[in-house]
Amino acid sequence: MLAVVRGFGLPRLDDDLFVTEVFEEAGQRVSAHEAEHGSVDNLEAFAWTTVLNVARSRLGRSPMRIVGATLDPEASDAVLRTLRASD
Repeated sequence: MLAVVRGFGLPRLDDDLFVTEVFEEAGQRVSAHEAEHGSVDNLEAFAWTTVLNVARSRLGRSPMRIVGATLDPEASDAVLRTLRASD
């Protein structure tokens, strides 16, 4: 299942803790929705939509925006190698 979620190309989906928290919150939201509105007809589609919405929501929060704008070590090294020191 993680491979499917990571296939959406969202940043931070390589972080197992982040993915776990997204799945847990999505599960809670699906459960709350069913408690309030009854069974969902297409539970699989509803659940995946909820997972994506939770992931996007979390990625849009301030701390995650900083993480998302941060280069990984390899990309950072490549950028630093192109810089020249000046007086």
